[in-house]
Amino acid sequence: MRHGNGPHCTRHWASCLLAAALCAVLGGTAIADPIEVFVTPVPLDTADPARNTVGSITYLGGVRLRSNNPSFGGLSGLWVGPTGHRAVAVTDQGAWFTATIAYDEDRRLLGLADTAITAMLGIDDLPLLPPWSDAESIVVSDGRLYVAFERENRLYRYGVPDAPWTVTPEWLPLPEEIAAGPRNGGMEAITDLGDGRLLAFSEGIPRGDGLAAWILEDDVAAKLTLTSKDGFLPTGAATLSNGDVLLLERRFSFLGGFAARIRRISRADIAPGAVLTGEEIATLMPPLTTDNFEALSVVPLIDGGSLVFLLSDDNFSALQRTLLLMFRLSE
Repeated sequence: MRHGNGPHCTRHWASCLLAAALCAVLGGTAIADPIEVFVTPVPLDTADPARNTVGSITYLGGVRLRSNNPSFGGLSGLWVGPTGHRAVAVTDQGAWFTATIAYDEDRRLLGLADTAITAMLGIDDLPLLPPWSDAESIVVSDGRLYVAFERENRLYRYGVPDAPWTVTPEWLPLPEEIAAGPRNGGMEAITDLGDGRLLAFSEGIPRGDGLAAWILEDDVAAKLTLTSKDGFLPTGAATLSNGDVLLLERRFSFLGGFAARIRRISRADIAPGAVLTGEEIATLMPPLTTDNFEALSVVPLIDGGSLVFLLSDDNFSALQRTLLLMFRLSE
């Protein structure tokens, strides 16, 4: 296992001065900055706006999100609270994005309210700066919010999900295979298996004919393998109430653009040494509304089904979109 020396030990002096200045402005703590976010509804199928199913999931509305605030964008991880109202996301540039999800009278996704941006702090209580700021995935386990980072591959444990910035994060140990992994292919998806253990998927660490995955528990990392095909790579994961895992995967080509796939992996198949394949339950590709989907979150429903949220990362590019889509998965 490798802990590392801490992100700011290796910072360039100019970055350190900037971080210190930001911290002084913030008064030594992170402060939420309300921002205005503009919402535009989007259909599931641009060629058939009346369509509302893809695979085994049902579309319950989606929106494109835009803001004039330069800090908005790059959303790569998402957690939606158990009531379906509170949303917390992380960005590629080291910020928390928080919002309240709004629904219409038919419980379809309407938009967001109370939107805000908050600086992510490191283990030294300074704002994270590149290359330490590239947050990719989040998960709540035992009431605490965990964030997986790439470029400088590591795992932080923050505070309660409603306000994870209220405590100094802890740097958690990781196996050398992850910590020394590729800068743009480490832990891209992570979820809690429901018992305190975390299941993590890599985007670019090969294992056999597939990709590396791990069950993380305290200082122990058990190896698994995820089958990989058709050019899809893991970007997000979430655990259903019965213990099955939904895995979000993304594919991009210059000819075909972006595509997304959701696989369902049975809880019974998740064990050390296992080769995970799962069942494909939905694939989104043009003319369906799609983009660079990197985040997935689920909310259990009283009747046994689940709400499934997908969030895309626009990479702060005018050529991409930030999309929030909501589906229903029936058990």
